[in-house]
Amino acid sequence: MERCQGFEAGGRGRGRATREQNVAKIAAVLGLTREALLSDDQPADKPNPLLVNLRTEDLVIANQFHHAAAEVKYATKHFLSPAVSDEVRERLALILRLLLQLDDDRAFEAVTQMLAVFDLTPPKAKDPAGF
Repeated sequence: MERCQGFEAGGRGRGRATREQNVAKIAAVLGLTREALLSDDQPADKPNPLLVNLRTEDLVIANQFHHAAAEVKYATKHFLSPAVSDEVRERLALILRLLLQLDDDRAFEAVTQMLAVFDLTPPKAKDPAGF
């Protein structure tokens, strides 16, 4: 770590400069040319291609996903997977949007009834104390 910090500081104040061969190694690891690494005109890092088309709203949602419970992450990944057809995805999204318009107790009851109709195991009842 000290070597990188020495490079970042340009070797100033440490009594030694970063060797040319190490500059070349650092540039290679970062996927840059030596000139690009040392240039003040170009950014030192390449933009992540996964972030190129994202808007602020997308990043907010990504952050919420990052902090979500495991079941929410699993459901979201499955919902967005190629295994789910667009038609099914659109119908599920509609059902979810309608459920979210209900208050929590009515939404919970509606989901419980839907699971019963399809003979699936309903979720455990909510604890009135919130635990």
